[in-house]
Amino acid sequence: IQYISPPSGPGGIERNDLGATHLAFFVEVFDKFYADTSQRGLRFLSPPVERRDDNGTLQRKVAYSQDPDGNWLEFIEAF
Repeated sequence: IQYISPPSGPGGIERNDLGATHLAFFVEVFDKFYADTSQRGLRFLSPPVERRDDNGTLQRKVAYSQDPDGNWLEFIEAF
């Protein structure tokens, strides 16, 4: 995501900064997606994070990456 006229600034916004934007994608088989894309060179901020409900039941996995321009990409396991 880039502005051509007027040109974009240097960027560098953290994903949790107020006003930060990102693209989110639902992924059906998260572990396979993570392994395949990591093998092809996609670098993630961290290994997948497991989101659990108050009872400790796994709800979904989530991981962040950045595109070549530094835009944040969020990958969310779909159920």
